[in-house]
Amino acid sequence: FVATLTTEPPNPHVNTFTGKLTLPPVESDGPSFDIPLGADNILLRGAVLRNTEWAIGLACFTGTDTKLVQNSFETPSKFSQLDILMNY
Repeated sequence: FVATLTTEPPNPHVNTFTGKLTLPPVESDGPSFDIPLGADNILLRGAVLRNTEWAIGLACFTGTDTKLVQNSFETPSKFSQLDILMNY
């Protein structure tokens, strides 16, 4: 295998993240390397990384699984009760 990312299930909490990145062994009989990942190791959609010479990126949640989409909600209707009754 090349590498494996193991994470918590998608959730709407933007300040928490738990996971690990498992890298393959350097030698054929050597051990694999587990790198723990936390909230400091994740960039949310729309974040900008500055003053950094290089970075390695990996998409872990996409589409409706992103933390920002799960944290969003439908805007409430601005119809009054009378409008709702008249349009019924």
